[in-house]
Amino acid sequence: MTESSPSPISVLLVSPDSAESGLVTEAMRKFGISVTHSLETEALDLVKRQKFEAAVVDFNVPLASMILEQLRGSPSNKTAVTFAIVNGKSGVSSLKVRASFLLQRPLSPSLVYRTLQAAYGIILQERRRYFRCPILVPVTLQQGSETEKIYAHSVNISQNGLAVSAPVPLSPGTPVAVQFKLPQLASAIAAEAAVRWYRNGNAGLLFLSLDSSLRIELSEWLSKRMEAFLVSLAFRNTLTWVID
Repeated sequence: MTESSPSPISVLLVSPDSAESGLVTEAMRKFGISVTHSLETEALDLVKRQKFEAAVVDFNVPLASMILEQLRGSPSNKTAVTFAIVNGKSGVSSLKVRASFLLQRPLSPSLVYRTLQAAYGIILQERRRYFRCPILVPVTLQQGSETEKIYAHSVNISQNGLAVSAPVPLSPGTPVAVQFKLPQLASAIAAEAAVRWYRNGNAGLLFLSLDSSLRIELSEWLSKRMEAFLVSLAFRNTLTWVID
């Protein structure tokens, strides 16, 4: 079993203009961001079933406002950072279109880059909330003080829990004591958790009780891992762009 790579920051882009879409996509790539292009009717469905850290919506499309409303009504996307592409002389404000940032036409590479640079910190905060870091380390589980320990392996970890590969079935709702050691952390992490789901030998655990100092250490560890991955991805994308 080997570690997989984390998924990149994901942004939804809804625009029928291929030139503007290409400009926005290229700027996003330089920040290590993955862009999903969508037609407006498809976007209404996508925001219900897929997590996006941000969305860029062209307000020349008839359903633009509805797409942003759908985004804000989605449990996983309600805090996503939103960009509205608007006509430069329309006099609209970000408050009027209810978007986090405006991209006013005519778009230029420098305008898109500056706007994205201003928004990037907020996008990172949104990503950090849902970031799951793939990691393969031994994990010890115990479902009660008198039961035998279960020796498992982690699949990924977030601020709120971890996924494990377990040799025995784990029933959802079952409380478990979990212990594991992460690379570069001096202390082992011990926490009380609950099984949220189990399927095909893998289980999702939610931390119920974790020492505050360990929670801070875990949060900092995850942030460093996430930022290192995004920096390397942005570097690879920029290098590819220069070569191309």
